[in-house]
Amino acid sequence: MNLINRILKQVDENEDEGIGFLRSLVKIPTQVPPGENYDKITKLIVSKLEGSGCEARQVITPKDFVREHYPRGLQFPRVSALGRLKGKKDKPSLIFSGHIDTVPVDQGWTVDPFCGEIIDGSIWGRGASDNKGGVAAITMAVKAINDLGIKLNGDLIIAATPDEEVGGRAGPGYLTDLGLLFGDFCMIADGPMNYIGITGQGSFAWEVNTYGKATHSSIPWKGVNAIDGMANIVLAIRDHAEVLHRRVTDIPAPSETGRDYIYPTVNTGIISGGVKENMVPDKCSIRLYRRITPDENLEKARQELIDVIETAVQGIQGLTWDYDEIFCKVPWRVPGGADNDVVKQLELTAGEILGREVLSCGMTGASDAEHFYRHGISACCLGPSSPGNNTHGLDEHMPIKDLTKLTKIYASMAVKILGA
Repeated sequence: MNLINRILKQVDENEDEGIGFLRSLVKIPTQVPPGENYDKITKLIVSKLEGSGCEARQVITPKDFVREHYPRGLQFPRVSALGRLKGKKDKPSLIFSGHIDTVPVDQGWTVDPFCGEIIDGSIWGRGASDNKGGVAAITMAVKAINDLGIKLNGDLIIAATPDEEVGGRAGPGYLTDLGLLFGDFCMIADGPMNYIGITGQGSFAWEVNTYGKATHSSIPWKGVNAIDGMANIVLAIRDHAEVLHRRVTDIPAPSETGRDYIYPTVNTGIISGGVKENMVPDKCSIRLYRRITPDENLEKARQELIDVIETAVQGIQGLTWDYDEIFCKVPWRVPGGADNDVVKQLELTAGEILGREVLSCGMTGASDAEHFYRHGISACCLGPSSPGNNTHGLDEHMPIKDLTKLTKIYASMAVKILGA
C-alpha cells in the first residue's frame, strides 16, 4: 500500500475521533461580536495538537494591538492556537489555517445552535461548517500523519485563529505582522468545498451617520429629518450597486453566482435611527459593506462611495454626515493563478478524493488569506462550505462524509507538498 493510501485509510480509522472533536468545538460558543470563549476553545485545540505530535501553544494578542485595530471595542482575550509538526528540514514549510470564530446566532433554529448533535449524517450547530469543520479537518489531518509515524521533510504549521468574521486583524493579522506565523505556502481551510479559491475580494465596512435637528413632528419644518437624509443615501448606494454589478474582471466566478466573472458589490446591511415616532429624528446610522476585486484600487473605491453619498445629500439644508471605517481587508491573488504548482496539485488531489472535477476560480467573499498575502506568503482556499450546509444561516451543519473527505485532502496535500 502506498503512502497516500495509508493516509486515507488512517483518516477513515480516525473518523469517530474527528466527529467527536468537531462536536466538542461546536459546543463552545465563539460568536463575534463580541468574541467569546477563545481561551477555552484554543486550549482544546492545543491539547489535540499536542496529542498529535505537534509543538503547540496559545498566543494571546496584546490588548493594545486589539484596541488599535478595533477601536469600537471587543472583549478580551483574543487567543490563537499555533502548532508545528516538525519536519526533517526547515524547508519547505506549509501552513494550514482556519478560524475559530463564528457569526452570531439568529432566531429560528430548530435545534440548540450549540448542541453539536448528529442528525441525518451531519453535525449540527453554529460554526459546524464555517469554520470549525475546517479547523477539525486540518487538526485531524495532522493526527493521521503522526499516527502513521510519517516524518515530513518540512514543517507543517497549524493555525486556529480568531476574528475572521470581523477582519482577522487580531488573529492571523497579528501573528503574521510579528512573524509568529510564516511559511512558504498557506492553505486556508475556509470557504467552499466545490472549488478552490485563488483570488479573494477585499472589503471595507463603514458606519455612515446623518445628523439633522430634532423637533416635534407637528412642526417638521423647524427640524431636519436625519432619516429622510439617510433614505437618499441608501437609495444612492443601491444605484451604485447596480453600477458595480456591470463591471467585469478577468477573474472566473464560481458557477453558482450565475456570472462568468467576479464583480464588486456594495450592500447596506443595518439601519437605525430616531427615538420616537412623533419626533423628527436628529440622527440616523447605517452599516454598509463594500467588496473590492483584486483589479480595483482601494482608495478609489472609498472615494467613489464618498462622492455617491455627497451627491445624495447635496442640497439638504442643515443635514451633515460622517462615516467611520470599521475594518478593511485587501484583495489578494495566488501568484500564477490556476497555474500555481500547489493549486494544480490541490485540484488533482481534491478531484480524486471528492470523485469529481474541482476547478479554481475567484472567491466572492473575503478570507484570512489577505493577511498572508500582505507578507508575501502565497495562499489559496478550500474549505467545508457547500450550498446545503446553511453556512451563516439557520440550522448550519457539516456532513460527516465531507469532514472525512476534507481531512483526507489536507493530509494528502501535506505529504505531497512537503514530501516524506
